[in-house]
Order: sequence, then C-alpha cells, then structure tokens
Amino acid sequence: MRVLLLQPLVNFEKTFPLGLAYIAGYLRRHGVEVHGFDARVSGMDALPDLLRREPFDLVAITAYSSNLPDVAACAAQVARIQPGATLVMGGPHATLGLEPPGPPDMWHYMVRGDGEAPLLALCRGETDAPGLVPAGQPMDDPEQIYLHPDLADLDFPDREVFPVAEFYTGALKQEVLTAVIASRGCPCRCAYCAASALSRGDRRRREPAAVVEEIHRLKTDHNVGQVLLEDDNIFLDRRWASDLLGALARARHGVNIDLPNGVDPMLLDSELLHLARDAGVCSISLGVESLIPDNQRAMGRVIDPDHLRWVIQACHGLGIRIAAFFIIGLPFDTVPGILRQYRDIRRLGLDLAHVSVYQHLPGLGLQVSPPSPSEAKTLSRLHRLFYPYFYADPTKIMKVLRDSGSSPEMLKKTVVRFRNWVARSPSAG
Repeated sequence: MRVLLLQPLVNFEKTFPLGLAYIAGYLRRHGVEVHGFDARVSGMDALPDLLRREPFDLVAITAYSSNLPDVAACAAQVARIQPGATLVMGGPHATLGLEPPGPPDMWHYMVRGDGEAPLLALCRGETDAPGLVPAGQPMDDPEQIYLHPDLADLDFPDREVFPVAEFYTGALKQEVLTAVIASRGCPCRCAYCAASALSRGDRRRREPAAVVEEIHRLKTDHNVGQVLLEDDNIFLDRRWASDLLGALARARHGVNIDLPNGVDPMLLDSELLHLARDAGVCSISLGVESLIPDNQRAMGRVIDPDHLRWVIQACHGLGIRIAAFFIIGLPFDTVPGILRQYRDIRRLGLDLAHVSVYQHLPGLGLQVSPPSPSEAKTLSRLHRLFYPYFYADPTKIMKVLRDSGSSPEMLKKTVVRFRNWVARSPSAG
C-alpha cells in the first residue's frame, strides 16, 4: 500500500504540517509506505510530475474551509492523473462535517477527527472504521468524529516524510525550529473558534515525559533550537501544565519554546509564568481578540483589563516576549471604536501584535452578518492601517532587528516573515 499525504496551499505562514506528520509516523510504524507533498514547499506545479512518476493507492488531502479552491485543484489533479487512487479528505473542513469541494463523485471518503487510525483501517481494506465516512453520506452526527483515545499510542510526528528544515524559513531566530503539541482538543466554546467543535469538546493530554523526550530527539536528531508548542489551550488544566513546565525545566534541554496559539491571559498567574520562564519559554502570544467588552461577551472571551496589563508587565519582568492577537469586524465594532482600540492596544506595552479581520467560516458560533463590499473594503483598510500605526516606534523596530540577528540574510528573513504575518489569513476559525 502506497499512500500520499498532501498539504495544499493555504493562506498563512509555511507552518509544519503537524497533523499529516503524525499520520505519517503512525502509518509507517504499521508497515505502510508513505510519501508527503506540501504544495507550500514544492509548489503546485510539482504535483502533476509527482503523480505521473509515482503511483499511489490512496491520496489523503487535508482541508481548511479557507482553502477549498486549492484543495479542489489538488484533488482534480489526482483524479485526472491517477483515477484508480482512493481519494480522501480530512482536516478541519471534513471534521466539521462540511461538503467537500469539487464534483461529488471525485471523493471516496471523508475522515472526521484524528486521522491516524481511520487511514490505517482504510489501508487495510476496512471501510467501516470509526471516523471514516463514505463520500456522499450524511455527516451531521458529531459522534462520527473519531478521537484517538490514547495519545501515547501514537508515534512522534514523522519529520523525514515532512523534513523539518523545509518549514518556518522566515523565522526571526537563526535556530532550526518546528512545532510540537502536548495535548489535543479544547473544551472551551469560544464563539469565534471551531476548536471545541473539532474535538467534540474533549481534551486529551500527553504525558510530560513524552513531550520532553520528543523535544530531546528534535534537538539531537534535527538540531532544533526552537519549538512552537501549538496546543489550543495549554494552561486550561493548571496541574498538568505545571507538571509539563516543571518536566521541561528539569530536562535542561536548551531549546527555546514559543507559545504561539493565543493563550487566554486570564489563566496566567505569577507561579505559571515563572515555571514557563524556567522551562525555556521565550515568548507567549495572548488571545485577547477584542478590548471592547460587548465583543468579549459575544465571543465568550471576557478579559479583565487590569489582569491583562499585569500579565504583560510580568512577562517583561521575566524576559518573556509578549504578543497578542486581535480581531476586527466583530458584532459591536464601529470604525471609531476600532481606531480607539488601536490606540489602547498600542498603550498595552506589547512587543508584537497582530490584527485579523473576522472570517465568516462554517462551524463558528459567533453570528455576524457578512460585510457588504464597502464594509469589507473599510475593514481591509483598517487592517492594513494597524501595522504602521503599531510598529512606528523606534524601540519596537530596534527590538525586531536585534531578534533577527546581525546578518543581512536574517534581516531579509525578518522582513519576509513580517510581511507574511501582516498578510496572514484571519485567525478566527
């Protein structure tokens, strides 16, 4: 059995395809031959050549609701060049039970939830495994979403099928970096986020020792110096988070750790921040989303402004770089209100800040009428305005330059990464 795991183009940074890499490791351990293709690395033009050169029995494509045209383009290439291959769609779009792009008869199966066991079952000819839904059948039952019961049963992500060095090439630091997760799922039902729906509100945690071992292997096998710990909500279980950070601190792994996925600042306190510093955490990104109280209540993410300011100052005191995500285009936003919020964001003392426009994707609980063309144009202009306003500060500019390193190549990478970050698709969903 020969399997192709395919990552289409997607409109944000060239992040490591962690979900596909987990599937690759699991399938290879069970004797399946696996090939990986990431269109963000190789380019879409390379896909037809690969399909003409290498025959595959099964092709699995990961899909986001924001990149369906690119998913359809990849699937059409597979269907045209290798019509005998079983074509499978997974990822968030399939997990949410949404219709696949392209002709209905092009697809054979949908994978809802964790893809490791369903794809292995399909490789073995088992078509009725949990998480597998034949194309065209109803996908309106959340119980169809398969959640792997024991994360210890899964292998570490395969970083040969998807080589570490091909990703995050625009990073500020000169170290090799990659992504790791210590848990899967999120029980929080924030209305602007689909994470809870994707996991049926369930959260599963890895043993801290396993996370430490994975980071150790990344350091020794791939010379990784920086890890993005990409959990949806790493501090939600305070005891487990403390155990994890304590284990990382005791390991003295020498790897810098970033927490990039929008941490809820209300979960942070002095003890956790000191543990994070001792564990090697060098940056934390906060999921603030809005400073407007009515928007916070509508989203289910209410944040005490005094505590937010305390978290920012505490991180500064510990030498932890602090960033935050914000969304505009929310139910209670007005143009004057957004401009006032920009002023307040600038006054918070953040090292970095990112604003996105709310994206109207399926599976989100926040009910917002799609903007009219003129409103969408206004939001786009406000989005672009934020960055020169926030970063027009010599102190911030010098800090970015120091973080980038002294070489011209690293300065160029800094500019590219900043440009990509500004252009990044909205974080909602």
